Amino acid sequence: MRRGTLNLAIGIALALLTGTAVAEPRGRITVAIDSDVQSLDPMAVSDRFTQAVLWHVFDSLLYRDPQKGTLLPGLARSWRAVNPTTWELKLHEGVRFHTGEPASAEAAKFSLERMAGPKVPRRYEVGSVARVEVVDPLTVRVVTKRADPILLESLVNVQIVPPRYLREVGEERFGRAPSGTGPYRVTEWVKGQRLILEANQDHWRGSKPVPAIKTVLLRPIPEKATQIAELLSGGVDMIINVPPDQIPVITASGRARVTTAATLRTSFLQLNVSRAGSPALQNPKVRQAINHAIDGDAIHKNLMGGLGHRTGSINPFQFGYDPAVRPYPYDPARARQLLREAGYAGGLELRLVSYSGTMVNPELAAQAIADYLTKVGIRVKHRHVEDLALLAKIWLGAQDVDLMYASWASRGIFDADAIMRPLFGSGERYAYVADPQIHKWLDEARFSMDAAARKVIYSRILRHIHDQAHWVPLYTSFVTYGVSNRIHYEAPTDENLRLFDVTWRERP
Repeated sequence: MRRGTLNLAIGIALALLTGTAVAEPRGRITVAIDSDVQSLDPMAVSDRFTQAVLWHVFDSLLYRDPQKGTLLPGLARSWRAVNPTTWELKLHEGVRFHTGEPASAEAAKFSLERMAGPKVPRRYEVGSVARVEVVDPLTVRVVTKRADPILLESLVNVQIVPPRYLREVGEERFGRAPSGTGPYRVTEWVKGQRLILEANQDHWRGSKPVPAIKTVLLRPIPEKATQIAELLSGGVDMIINVPPDQIPVITASGRARVTTAATLRTSFLQLNVSRAGSPALQNPKVRQAINHAIDGDAIHKNLMGGLGHRTGSINPFQFGYDPAVRPYPYDPARARQLLREAGYAGGLELRLVSYSGTMVNPELAAQAIADYLTKVGIRVKHRHVEDLALLAKIWLGAQDVDLMYASWASRGIFDADAIMRPLFGSGERYAYVADPQIHKWLDEARFSMDAAARKVIYSRILRHIHDQAHWVPLYTSFVTYGVSNRIHYEAPTDENLRLFDVTWRERP
């Protein structure tokens, strides 16, 4: 080997070993988003899109491969089971938050304990954790109440925050000016107008690369037609949730392309049975009538382009799915009969809420649902929400809503618990049904290490929910991005936007 070639090989090897970036980030891209983020504090928010944005600013103890779904090192370089209820994680040395504070075992303990706070909407992520112990500055132990088969997957979704900085500035300020360890820093946030991220060239690497893109501008653009026009004119470089009927338009443009991936997201109609919803929804015949009244097959075909799967329960990709649990057949005559039997021959009125940000054609789908219900005598007051902070108040507060057209991505966890617990678990803030039998079964399944037994329990839960018509499952989703020909990006299966994976196709 010649000396020059040898020196080049050694240089590349050293760069890989030390985490030194081969090329500096350059240029700027603009990403259109349906709704602005709620907050920049990862524990103050619950919507999937805000979480996806904050993945760029913060790191978790573990990371998930976007294509294979396998667990990779995050801030933790290794992990091991000490016993059935204790996991020990060793952190990388020398990692610091953007403000310079060390990312230590104390920070991991602080973050996990903060995540379990009573006001945190996603506290169910760490619901099995009994305590967190600091062994040494770079070693932390997570002790669970009982053996938890999905704890490690849950830790992927717990982003680590700096305790000293957060205490100094307070939670409100932290939600506007965060400090993480991630590949991007927040440099500006003007709510409703723009969020600007700058590449963190001191990023410690780990399983996330140093970004190729120096600056990312996220622009809230609620109108999908405007997003598409901006993409084709070069005003934006990426849009999310492309309507199926617009895929051929983008593909034929020569300016952009479409990339899609099947996801864990499941869309459904949530019925407010037990939290200040209409008293009519406490009657199972009314709930069954709602299920029979909606032609989910038609909505899936006409508004979702047939992408994804029609489902009668959860996502087929999730452990615990039971194919025998089928959707209620579309039968408006049966729906009207059930309403008469329930004492609502003259009909009733229900409040329906839908929202932008995580689904394809959400307003149109909700309006179709409203039209189907109207045909059987259920008058619907439909309200579509674009502000995710307002949505959180409505959804979590369960006020002024009887029906919520919603979706759930299960935080990328391929287990039934990831959707069943937040929507049907005891005391959960998103749960609109309080059924002690479901609560009992959920705990039995969550804390069993017997996979066969867990599958039986989840089947029992899904059949019970179906028989009681506690919700209206509709279809699973594909995530569909429109991407400028200037850049390269492939849609991930877990819906976590990964702009640090974007690379240039053309020189900016």
